[in-house]
Amino acid sequence: MGQTLPRPSAVILFSAHWVTGVQQVSGVTEYDTIYDFGGFPDELYQIRYPAKGDRQIAHRIAERLMKDGIASEVDPTRGLGHGAWIILRLLLSQRVCSRYLHVRQPSAFSGATGHCNLTNG
Repeated sequence: MGQTLPRPSAVILFSAHWVTGVQQVSGVTEYDTIYDFGGFPDELYQIRYPAKGDRQIAHRIAERLMKDGIASEVDPTRGLGHGAWIILRLLLSQRVCSRYLHVRQPSAFSGATGHCNLTNG
């Protein structure tokens, strides 16, 4: 099926590894790889997953959330945590992601129910 679908121009990936008090959307143009874990072999900390972001898409997502009654903010500095880059690395080659896709990473909202976070997605 993946070979018959057109290539997406953006990926929006919610991660339970970024929890905030208000719904946030990453708003960077180039992601830093975040190693938000510990105790693993050094080789894991050498993996880089450069991905592009798009501030316009981030603001459109935040505006859509607010239109639906969900307070949201754009975080201009948030890098890509392992809950996102490991998934992307397994699903998409680094070449495809860094060249063709814009990645957006919304946070999980700690003040919301699981159903609310699922609905936001």
